[in-house]
Amino acid sequence: MDLVTQGLLGGAIGQAIGARKLGRKAVFWGTVAGLLPDLDSVVQFSNPLMGFVYHRWITHSLFFSLIIGPLMGWGLASFYARRSDIQTKNFGVWISLCFWALLTHPLLDIMTSYGTQFLSPFQDTRFRLDAISVVDFGYTVPLVFCLVWGRRLLKKGKSIQAEKIARLTLAITTLYLLMTLLIREASYHWAKDQTIIHFDIPTTFVTHPTLMLPFERKVIVQRQDQTTCVAHWHLWKGALSPWQCRKNANQLMLDKVMATSQGKMFAWFTGGDYFAESLKQGRHLKLYDIRYAPFKKPFQGLWGLEFFFDESGNVEKKPTYFRTSWQERSRLLRSLLVED
Repeated sequence: MDLVTQGLLGGAIGQAIGARKLGRKAVFWGTVAGLLPDLDSVVQFSNPLMGFVYHRWITHSLFFSLIIGPLMGWGLASFYARRSDIQTKNFGVWISLCFWALLTHPLLDIMTSYGTQFLSPFQDTRFRLDAISVVDFGYTVPLVFCLVWGRRLLKKGKSIQAEKIARLTLAITTLYLLMTLLIREASYHWAKDQTIIHFDIPTTFVTHPTLMLPFERKVIVQRQDQTTCVAHWHLWKGALSPWQCRKNANQLMLDKVMATSQGKMFAWFTGGDYFAESLKQGRHLKLYDIRYAPFKKPFQGLWGLEFFFDESGNVEKKPTYFRTSWQERSRLLRSLLVED
């Protein structure tokens, strides 16, 4: 989920748990704890793809929350106790606040298509539920209102009301997440019926949320003849577009790419939801992550890897990481939101 939403969620957790005993400090440190797992994105790697591997790694794990949460809570309780004339450390409140603000970060990421390595460092399985987009205002906006309203209440000394508002907001946003899971299930059953009707060869399929459109989902079908097909589905409108199908790059080229460490890493991160395009008479091969590709260009993702081949058909050198420019991303985002 986007960084702003994760910080807002952490702040709402702090307000719900500690507003009464800790005041505005609870909101501040809840926000800090909510953002803390994303510190792994600050690390720069020579291979950009490594950032996708190690972002949402150990800092997004249950292990990290269980260790850092109590330590952070104990440290804050001790720090504020030394600064106060009142010798009340509130260990339980601080530890609970820090633990839940840290833990809800990866739990929210699990709800997205990117997922997180929740059980690292013991295994590298990427847990993902494909329920909500990495940017969803329907989830974020209630958190904004919660913190703005809570700040006003805390200024007036109404900490009990601030806690209640935060708990109500967290209940509402949790119900919103449950709604996205139900929408995912509805899209799955639609896609299952459609694959039976339209495809006479074995296929695998998955449905993904679309950016900022909770009631619309993208269905990606991978057929055994190396063809990728994409359609868009809406909860009320049904199919929004006919099936669009394109053949992936030459299978021999793709096999050679997937034999490299970078190819394996890309396939692992995307969960197999990519499209391979051959360019320049088979001398280049582009892999696109198409999970958040726009409505009008379903086979062109916002980022990917480009591999190069020599005259003998062997992978020549390390792949180039590419992503679309900010101007292109803006144009693609507009095309995503405009379906005519």
